[in-house]
Amino acid sequence: PASGSGAAPGTADAGAGDAEAGDAGAQPSWETNRLLARLGLRVLPHAPCRPGCPASRELAHGLVALGEAAVPQETAWLREILSWPMAGSALHGIWEVKTPVLKLLADAEWTAAPRIATHPGTAFPAEGARGVRFPFDTSRLTRLGRAGTRRQPVS
Repeated sequence: PASGSGAAPGTADAGAGDAEAGDAGAQPSWETNRLLARLGLRVLPHAPCRPGCPASRELAHGLVALGEAAVPQETAWLREILSWPMAGSALHGIWEVKTPVLKLLADAEWTAAPRIATHPGTAFPAEGARGVRFPFDTSRLTRLGRAGTRRQPVS
């Protein structure tokens, strides 16, 4: 798959938008999270060159504003889902993404060493699986109620 089409890490889209991808000063944001791009869940139509890319962030903010004006409910769902913690890895041609409610497997470029991409997230879905390891550890996240409403911190 070409970059920007939802390609998996191991391709040109290798986790772009995450602080772990190499720009230590950048804060990951849901707008640049591309870990679910294979499902069409993304804001940007391209992979940012680096996590803090000003042009990509500006485009993302404009696209979110357009989405909120045209389809506010769908944009709220997108914001909620892309705000979840996620972990993705590519190894031997297989791309795996884990979220609190979904595990996705897809094809990727073949690699001998694992390529890891994570998005720390800022919220946890009420229906999400709980566990002791990322992305299932909920100790630092706010639990979301139905339709994205905030509730108490997860315990």
